[in-house]
Formats: sequence, structure tokens, C-alpha cells
Amino acid sequence: MTDSPAIEDIQFATEPDVGEIPGPKSRKLLEEQRTYDSSAVAYPTTSRSRWTRGSGRR
Repeated sequence: MTDSPAIEDIQFATEPDVGEIPGPKSRKLLEEQRTYDSSAVAYPTTSRSRWTRGSGRR
């Protein structure tokens, strides 16, 4: 095995601000989707999933 950094060394010191969820682009796409999808299509409006940590594009 190779040596890896300690988990504490690769974690964020504070959580990044992700803004509003869903963001403005997602809200626009969801509204556009509503114009094309039948009312018979059922998508969840809430998600019970949650993430304890994430990283990526800011």
C-alpha cells in the first residue's frame, strides 16, 4: 500500500456555500420540462437524500 494523507488533511475547514437548491438554471429547466411533460409523469418534488459532504465546482 502507498502512504496516503490523513483524512483531516484533505477535508474542507468549512463547508462551501452552495447557494439555493435547486439553483436558477435547474428551476428554469424544471419549468420548461413542465411544458412538455404530461401530468401523468410523476417525479418526486422533494428528496429525502442528504449528503454529509460534497466538493466540486463553485
